[in-house]
Amino acid sequence: MIGLDVFFIDPHDPRQGMLRLVESEQIFKAGGRRSRRLRTSLGEKQLPGETPEAAARRAIEEELGLPAKGLVLRSMGAEVMESKSESYPGLESTRHLTFFECALPQSLFHPNGYEERQDHKTVTFAWKACA
Repeated sequence: MIGLDVFFIDPHDPRQGMLRLVESEQIFKAGGRRSRRLRTSLGEKQLPGETPEAAARRAIEEELGLPAKGLVLRSMGAEVMESKSESYPGLESTRHLTFFECALPQSLFHPNGYEERQDHKTVTFAWKACA
């Protein structure tokens, strides 16, 4: 699994500060809504045979609808997490997480955020000022 933080700094107005992309809401076609507090801007499962960087680039393309070619991804390390399954009591789960950061160029910056449309839900992403 990968975690990717996406940032933007306006080169014409750096006083605005750095912005970080966050998942703001999931809106389900059945009418429900869910907000999650994720550790990173985007998270993606790695496909068999796929490198962590390729999974991060795929996340940018699929979740934000942006071209990932040419973007600089900075590796931020990795960790292994062990946890108990909520769906299957007694089952232990081990996740290998690789983290990246990416700063978007102004040409890909959309001040109103991004949407990922899926069959059963829409996921919205918004910019938040970094503390």
